[in-house]
Amino acid sequence: MATMLGQVFGVVAVIILARTFPQAEIGVYYVMNSYLGIVSNFALLSYQYALPSADDVETRVLVCGMCCIACIVTISTAIVFYLLNYTYFLPLSIMVFVSGICQLSAMINLRDKTFKAYYAGTAVPAILNLAIVLILWILKRFTAEDLIWGSTILSLLWGFCYFFISCRKYSLPIQPLRGICITLKKHYRSPLLIMPSDILNRMAYNVPTILINQYFGSSWAAQYGIVLKFCDTPVNLIGNTIGQAYLSDLGASVREKDKNAFSKLVKLAKFHGVISILTGLAFFLIAPHLVTIILGPQWQEAGIFIQILAPMYTIMLYNTPLSMLLYVLNKQSYLLLIQLCYLIIALVSFGFGIFTGSIWSAIIMFSALSVIRYLFFLRKIRQVAFELKEMG
Repeated sequence: MATMLGQVFGVVAVIILARTFPQAEIGVYYVMNSYLGIVSNFALLSYQYALPSADDVETRVLVCGMCCIACIVTISTAIVFYLLNYTYFLPLSIMVFVSGICQLSAMINLRDKTFKAYYAGTAVPAILNLAIVLILWILKRFTAEDLIWGSTILSLLWGFCYFFISCRKYSLPIQPLRGICITLKKHYRSPLLIMPSDILNRMAYNVPTILINQYFGSSWAAQYGIVLKFCDTPVNLIGNTIGQAYLSDLGASVREKDKNAFSKLVKLAKFHGVISILTGLAFFLIAPHLVTIILGPQWQEAGIFIQILAPMYTIMLYNTPLSMLLYVLNKQSYLLLIQLCYLIIALVSFGFGIFTGSIWSAIIMFSALSVIRYLFFLRKIRQVAFELKEMG
């Protein structure tokens, strides 16, 4: 429910943003978020994934260590982007720190099973984002600078509150540096195995927006950013909801060696296939008209982007819950290769668009190559599924 609430508030914020702010200003804001989406992966070096298996004493050391890592990454981000002459290097670095302590707080809440605080951490950022958009709308301040700094200040305040609520019993006393280094070294598998896949995925997702802004202008970056906001919401809600439910059921089936595990997978594939096709048709036939009606005629290009990307989003939605099979049967290593292909496709597609001077050729190539990638991914899932059949 909290995730759905956050998505709803996010969509409302996007609608107000699109109808009131100039496209160029929205593009600048989305580019900053794209940089954040990449750099925030380094905020904790994925050490937060070590928390669920740690005892209270070790958790206290890990929390202290991750706070140190977040501070180092924040300072490093500020220095690097300042040297790159990026205008918003300071709010970007602050948001990296906020992202780090919020990721840490969320994992602590999952570890301690304090789900109310976890759900608050999911919904509140979207509410704050909507709040700053409404405030700027009322004040008639429609600039990217006001939007970025307003979001940064509210996020920083929420980040400290969320950290205090979630991690106060683990944050003191401050641990000795030697103990922190030993504990972080013990859990080296988190940054070594988990972080590369996350970074590749985030880079592939965010690099197109950055490249579009650099070579085609911030208005086109805004058009593409709107597509991501509108298409990702239903895909994430439907795919992740079904996927999490199936993951729990499949995990129990594997542990109990349920002979019906394979047949359950087949039923899921058929049922979810129908949902994916209907969603894809809605993207292609209905979404472009909704975009221009809700956001205005100036976003017509975003509607055409959605039509071009509809096949990609259809098969992406279909693969999402089925990919949970790889986690249950410990086949995650294949995901790293898939994410690397994702990044290569993004770079090749938009590199081709830059070479030809046509953003349309970039979007078409990106959609086509992504469909091929997901088909290969589906083939791997099918191979793993037969292992599940043999287990039965």
